[in-house]
Amino acid sequence: MLKYESELAAIEFTAVKCPADAAPCDGVAYRYVHQSVPVAEDFLPVPIESNGPPRRIQVGAAIEGQALVAEENYLCNQWALSMFETEDHARKFFKAYLRKRKTHTHIAAVQLRPIDGLGTKPNTHLHFNFHEYQAANLVAQVVAITAI
Repeated sequence: MLKYESELAAIEFTAVKCPADAAPCDGVAYRYVHQSVPVAEDFLPVPIESNGPPRRIQVGAAIEGQALVAEENYLCNQWALSMFETEDHARKFFKAYLRKRKTHTHIAAVQLRPIDGLGTKPNTHLHFNFHEYQAANLVAQVVAITAI
């Protein structure tokens, strides 16, 4: 069972399966964290981290087709953890898109196992979304941490 299964069940997915095209992960993945010692708060999905439900892209609009697919994929991925396949790609993405935020200061290398959850297919930045299983404890599986 996914860690946030009940939250996902509350969203009426009609155009996509959530998580879409996801499979068990086996290997090291990289995630931004807030300090040199990772804590549970570093492994929270956006709606919990930001104290609110995921915002909708198309607020109050009747949407269909590809816009609906994009909206539902967005809502689904809000309940996942953002990860990268390589530390180098995590650094490049941070430098290009996130450095002005200054909320994250380190990158944690996390050993993912098939019993921990499901990962989506990586994009061109080697970024993927990781949907944890209920029993996953990713803080305990941090194998290295480096400053950004």
